[in-house]
Amino acid sequence: MALIHCPECGQEISDKSRVCVHCGYPLVCGKIKITCDKIVGKHRISIMDAESGEVLGSLCGGELLQLNIKKETKIIVKYSMFLKTTATLPYDGSHTYEITSGAGGMGIVFREISTIV
Repeated sequence: MALIHCPECGQEISDKSRVCVHCGYPLVCGKIKITCDKIVGKHRISIMDAESGEVLGSLCGGELLQLNIKKETKIIVKYSMFLKTTATLPYDGSHTYEITSGAGGMGIVFREISTIV
């Protein structure tokens, strides 16, 4: 075990720590994979940070979006002005999600399909 400095508060911490014991800053990224293979067409789906409104990425049918996050992140998954849903992405380990259309195409479904912690 080696000691490193927290990039947030500067205190010494173990290089094996997942979060800083002094300030709680996350030291590992959550690895997020999002697919939308089951959505047909060229319409793009936006993934936005619910707090800041920043667009984290976008994808359409058959594409894969990969994100690295440093904290639990609440997102908005937006297909159109009216079709959207929200989700919270954890930052521990790796998580894979898929986006599918809801019943009768009247909405979108964002669900986790695998986790590696």
